[in-house]
Amino acid sequence: MPDAPAADSLAIGNGQGQRAGPPGVADPYAITPADVAPVRHERAVERARYLPRSPRPAAERATPGDRATPGERATPGERATPGDRAPSSQLTTGQRELVQHLLASYRAAEGRNAVGRYGSSGLTPAIVRVAAQLPVDGLAPGSEANSLKPADRFAAKLARLLARNPGQPAEELARTIYDGIRYAFAFDPADYTEATWLVHRKLKVAGFELEARRNRWESSECKGILTRWRDPAHGVAFEVQFHTTASWAIAQRTHEAYVQITDPDTAPAERAGLRARQVAAAAAAEAPANCMEIADFRLEGR
Repeated sequence: MPDAPAADSLAIGNGQGQRAGPPGVADPYAITPADVAPVRHERAVERARYLPRSPRPAAERATPGDRATPGERATPGERATPGDRAPSSQLTTGQRELVQHLLASYRAAEGRNAVGRYGSSGLTPAIVRVAAQLPVDGLAPGSEANSLKPADRFAAKLARLLARNPGQPAEELARTIYDGIRYAFAFDPADYTEATWLVHRKLKVAGFELEARRNRWESSECKGILTRWRDPAHGVAFEVQFHTTASWAIAQRTHEAYVQITDPDTAPAERAGLRARQVAAAAAAEAPANCMEIADFRLEGR
């Protein structure tokens, strides 16, 4: 799954709580009776196909530059690139141990056991249950294989943050990487806005707390909506992206360019060229009707 545009990209918003629209307009985030309806069995069975399968042996899975950790399967958008490997090699032993400690907590929260299987508890089974209740579409194709961020990609992101923020503690920066666990939904443009609100409501019913949301549909480089939620049961934050089928395909296709853009070692001229190509690619994803009603948000104190 593609990374979020920046570790602090969700740290914005009005700081005043949920914005529901003009006065007199019903809050689309408010829970309705339908939101707490039980999952239809046949729909749950259909959505169960989104659960990641047990991992193949590493010898079958590995490709050059592919460094997925045990129990993870990397998609093309998650394979390590030169921009990933070089910065992560600059981490100290203590910083690498910090990465491993955080990833272990994410694995416990995500719900996958030592052999890559799931029970009924954990974030991924909960997200699959939410997807089972949707009347349209659901989890973005291929995203189910990458609910956990691979160790090398997490380490590389931390290294880039350290390079941009010299002197700031590694643990503090590492905890701003909110996509250690992440999910993506993709909807047809006609369904996008209502389906995005519906997922918000169902996550709320499931007990998760919305901490931040950034609507990037007016961005020239990266389309979609990024949200950060907290799982109170495990005390971890996780990311949920909302795409159209077009914006998801573009995000997958342009991910390596994004990694190079955010690499501090990328030359300015090269970065400018990459960003121009990002803009050209993103232009193909048209904003869905009424999507800007889903306002930026930040929970106070988070």
